[in-house]
Amino acid sequence: METSTEKTAVIERSELLNVLHMGILEVEFIKKDGTTRVMQATLAPELLPPIKDGEAMPRSNEGGNPDLVNVFDVEAQGWRCFKISSLTKRPVNIRIGVGASECADGMCSDCNCQE
Repeated sequence: METSTEKTAVIERSELLNVLHMGILEVEFIKKDGTTRVMQATLAPELLPPIKDGEAMPRSNEGGNPDLVNVFDVEAQGWRCFKISSLTKRPVNIRIGVGASECADGMCSDCNCQE
């Protein structure tokens, strides 16, 4: 039973990871310092940068803290993480099926979905 101090997750971890692997999501969460952050995040292989020689691999989403998710921030072009429990709302699809030139709303300027 949920108490007044418990928070229900806005999305399950497995669903979040599945959608992140398909495209770009806009996630909004509360940072450790209490400020709100909006990020365009992905785990879609075609959008991830190649790992250079001598460069550390980003942290895996397997094992460890199940509340923590490591993602690639497409705007900052770097690896970031957030806690699922810190999400303020359900993530929004920005572009899904990136490799298939599709987006969630049909309005992106760099694919053929508007035609």
